[in-house]
Amino acid sequence: MKKILLCLMLSSPCLAGTITTTSTGLMTVTFSSGTVGAVGGGTTYTYTQKTDAAAGTYTVNMVLGTNVTVHSLIVVGCQILTANNTMTVTDNNTNSYTAVTGATYVNQNGGGSNRIGLWYTLNANAGATTVTCADSGHTATAVQGTAVEYTTASGGTYDTGNYNSPVSAGSPSGAATTTTVTNEFVVDYASNMGGTVTSQSGTLRSNYVNQFYSGEEDTTVATPQSYSGTFTAASGGYVMVQAAFK
Repeated sequence: MKKILLCLMLSSPCLAGTITTTSTGLMTVTFSSGTVGAVGGGTTYTYTQKTDAAAGTYTVNMVLGTNVTVHSLIVVGCQILTANNTMTVTDNNTNSYTAVTGATYVNQNGGGSNRIGLWYTLNANAGATTVTCADSGHTATAVQGTAVEYTTASGGTYDTGNYNSPVSAGSPSGAATTTTVTNEFVVDYASNMGGTVTSQSGTLRSNYVNQFYSGEEDTTVATPQSYSGTFTAASGGYVMVQAAFK
């Protein structure tokens, strides 16, 4: 028995199937009714689970509800309420997290300084996983985060990322990222301090309201292009960080 993957169009989901050959040489192809997830540049990313958490202090733990699958991509959006400090993202399962674009950025909306960032780990270790986001200076008075797992067969590859400065309310485009291969998998994380953030350009995985208003979405970009994820902010502006994987 051999497994195959059928993709009819770049923008369409792929179907998983099997090829079975009988003793007489008859070949049968069977496709399952479900899809196998978003295909990013040859890597299939399948949404598995997410968790949100917040605290009125400088650190928060995000506990993924089921054991992480080996080779998964874990994407973590986090934000803190403090003026000058940076953030760290770690977990209890010896995974190493990399910040998209290598830094965190500031949103001055709502009368405070809200620092936001997006991190990822490729080829994650299997097992129970708790992700921790913390203010490095231990002075933040609020922290909030979202951790999302996408399963892959081989871990995938990070391609590029970007962020946008605070933008006005409504439905403006966020960070522009230039994808480089067909079917890149793009994840966006947005934050707002004045009202609910709603996805406009992808599949919404998280819309969390606690210490802040945040949203996380993902989509597959069919052809190489300059792509901007889009959210709607109920009031005030929002900041967004975007990452593309292939």
